[in-house]
Order: sequence, then C-alpha cells, then structure tokens
Amino acid sequence: TERVEAVRNPQESLAYDAAWYAEDQSIALEEAIRRLTLAKAIGRFAAILAEKEKDSFAGSWLTHAPEFRAHIAFTQNGEELLDSYLKDSSLRAVITLESATFT
Repeated sequence: TERVEAVRNPQESLAYDAAWYAEDQSIALEEAIRRLTLAKAIGRFAAILAEKEKDSFAGSWLTHAPEFRAHIAFTQNGEELLDSYLKDSSLRAVITLESATFT
C-alpha cells in the first residue's frame, strides 16, 4: 500500500489537492491552485448569499470544463444582487448568473 503522509498546514494541503486536480483536469499546477483558491472563495460567498438572500438565492455550482466557471442562481434581481456584493471583486469574472424558478 502507498503511504500517505499527514498534511501539516493549509499550504501543503492546497499543493497536494492542486497537484491531483491539475492532473485530473489536464491543466497547469498554477491554474489548479488559482481555481481551488477561487472555489473556496466562491463557497464562502454562496454561504453568505444563502444566509442573507433567502428569498432569491437558488444555489451555486462549479463547472470545470471547457472552462472554470462558478454558476450562481437567483429567482429574481440576480444581476443587481451580484453587483451589490461583487462590484469590485475579481470573483465576478468567473461567475455566470443563472435564473431559477425556486429557491
């Protein structure tokens, strides 16, 4: 059996996960690190939306190919809500706004 050493800090954990992800997605290690870092930030953002925008936030998901995108769905006012939270954020560049019927 292969021995797996314990990960000691968040940087080692990210490097380990990114190496696996880079191989799985056939992308450069640097791109894998960028995507995983974005995915973590998007997860935090989705948690905020789930708490503060209960009436219109319908969910979020990631796609990895053909390009990395975060999809955020709202039942109403999605563009305005995204702009109010992400006006000056680099996250906005990877988010695709989706429409939903139900929250």
